[in-house]
Amino acid sequence: MGSTRLPNKVMRSIVGGLPMIEVLLSRLSKSKEIDQIVLATSLDLRNKVLVDHVSQLGYDVFQGSEDDVLDRYYQAAVQKIQMP
Repeated sequence: MGSTRLPNKVMRSIVGGLPMIEVLLSRLSKSKEIDQIVLATSLDLRNKVLVDHVSQLGYDVFQGSEDDVLDRYYQAAVQKIQMP
């Protein structure tokens, strides 16, 4: 959400009035190779609208470090592995 070139780009409407993130998640969910989709984003308050929207769509969300993207993805994976 904090993009400097195009702020809030993932929540901008692109197809049929749907936000970009919703179109992406819908397309990903059709894959036969994916067991689970988790949005890994930062704890930045600007992401609240994104987190709320994706959660309302029924997808899991993990929030972690803004500066360490690799750790954010790692922690999201570890958290999902440990869940029953």
